[in-house]
Amino acid sequence: TAIDESVQMLDQHGIEIDAASIKQNTKRINELNAVDLSFTITEGTEKAAITLVAAKSGRGFFVLSAWGSEKGFADNAQVMKSIVDSIRAAN
Repeated sequence: TAIDESVQMLDQHGIEIDAASIKQNTKRINELNAVDLSFTITEGTEKAAITLVAAKSGRGFFVLSAWGSEKGFADNAQVMKSIVDSIRAAN
């Protein structure tokens, strides 16, 4: 699945996820289905998030990913929200 592929991508880059910290939420972004994953990286105090957005055609997905400190996420929350909110399906 798209979620498994995203987690594999992190694993290939040596990023270990604390499995107990994973939170998943489904939502819609401007008419597109999406899944948010948030979790903690096992080494350090970093937080990470992945948003998978299904392509309108159903033939793929877009991945948005971010990681950083809790403070970094808080300081940039509005900017990250505006990026997500700007996603639109192509006509």
